[in-house]
Amino acid sequence: MNNMNTLLRAGHVILILLLIVALTACAGRRDILGIPPSIQIAQLQLHEDHAILALRLRNGNDEVLTGGKLQFQLNISGRLFAVYNGTPDIDIIAHSAEELRVRIRPLRQEALDELRAMAGRGQGNVQWEMNGSLELDQKNQKPLFSYTGRLFPVPGRDDLFR
Repeated sequence: MNNMNTLLRAGHVILILLLIVALTACAGRRDILGIPPSIQIAQLQLHEDHAILALRLRNGNDEVLTGGKLQFQLNISGRLFAVYNGTPDIDIIAHSAEELRVRIRPLRQEALDELRAMAGRGQGNVQWEMNGSLELDQKNQKPLFSYTGRLFPVPGRDDLFR
């Protein structure tokens, strides 16, 4: 009988602890803070003497990310393609993605012609690498970033990569 009382007490203690843990988990909304937005190139459109870069910025936080001082170096196929330093108006709502279009001027004018020629020949799978910083109004954000990916020419177009 004494063993039965001890087992019942232990069961009650375990039940109370489980209830406390469950209530603690539901006690409040947790903000995910300090997650920098991820940046990917959505599109690269070539023009006569410049290119328009469409950047996809994804916010994984529970709060809006605003502000913006963006600086980066863009390498394409292992060569420095362009340097950007600007203050675009960034406003990314929580748990979403926004597209930001920036105008870049290649460091070498021939780089645009080389990309057009590659697209015209149907060659694609161009590797890109972007290193830089994105300063936002939120003080807990990490400003430095480094991302890589691949761009492919759009069939039938020699001026557009995605």
